Amino acid sequence: MIATTGQEYNGTEAMKQILKPAIEYGLLEDFFFRVKTGLKVKEKVYFLTPINKITVKSQGCDPSSTAKSIPRTQKVWDPQDVEGRLEFCWTELNGQLEESQLKAGSDVANIEGTVVEGYLLDILVPAAYRDLMRMAWLSKKTITSGELTGGAGDVKNYDQLDGFMKKIVDGVGASLIPYAAIAKNAQTTVSAQALAAGESVTLMRTAFGKQKPLLRSTDKRQKVFYVTRSIYSNYEDYLEANDKLESARKQLIDGVETLTYRGIPLIILDVVDDYVETDFLISGALDRPNRLFLTVKENLQIAVDTDTSNPVQMQYWYEKKDRKYYFEFMYKLDVQIAVEEYMVAMY
Repeated sequence: MIATTGQEYNGTEAMKQILKPAIEYGLLEDFFFRVKTGLKVKEKVYFLTPINKITVKSQGCDPSSTAKSIPRTQKVWDPQDVEGRLEFCWTELNGQLEESQLKAGSDVANIEGTVVEGYLLDILVPAAYRDLMRMAWLSKKTITSGELTGGAGDVKNYDQLDGFMKKIVDGVGASLIPYAAIAKNAQTTVSAQALAAGESVTLMRTAFGKQKPLLRSTDKRQKVFYVTRSIYSNYEDYLEANDKLESARKQLIDGVETLTYRGIPLIILDVVDDYVETDFLISGALDRPNRLFLTVKENLQIAVDTDTSNPVQMQYWYEKKDRKYYFEFMYKLDVQIAVEEYMVAMY
């Protein structure tokens, strides 16, 4: 059932469906993810890292070969089945604005081709896509009720797979990913967890200093910062407050949509912000509300068994015998960090 919370009306009041603007997170590729499609079963994959020191002084006749192995990391794609199924009954619109848009007589239950079908799809398709992004970042197979504001009832929304955050934390624990703590995250109230003015610059500078040689030597045009909005907004405020910086003037005059630090773009993790605020508020404080990851483009990878242009392929149909309209989608999903050495984590 899809609960509708419209308003009652008198007579044949004109139909005007006003939706709150949906938060759009953009296409998967907009986040510089590498997207693998057609993944249906477990699959091993090898990620290669660069080598060096293969050139030596000429040895004349009968030279010996340089002994060199190519470092590689083996990962396993382990796609998990995820699904969503909702149903809609025409009686949910009794007394609502949309009731006048239903068909007449015995076709009243069939919303195919009506305005009602259109606005339900406008709501459900973006919602399914937001779920994909939420699972990709925040899901954890072993999550417990104590980690969630909603307790046991919300576990089913986060236990589908091990998302990027779980894999990053594991990589830090295994000393594969350089890490620095963000002190404000340890505070015990939401207000105390807010960053001080200009603190974002200190955090990004710290991330630069934590880079392993492989990441440090990578062209900065290939790098990207993934940051929560708290860090992005803090940096934006810093630039606007510092009117002596050319970047500040450009920000104020041009309204630059994507900020950069040392030429590296900042990508906002709105999906992390949204769900941390609603689902990870425990004992008066948020779970790591300030997060920053420095990496290279396409190092974070998402795999689905569907098409990248439409990973959530929703089906919808009217079932005459039930007098109900159904919405359903199913797909496989997994995420990977290709090479941990290409990342710095702060949270």
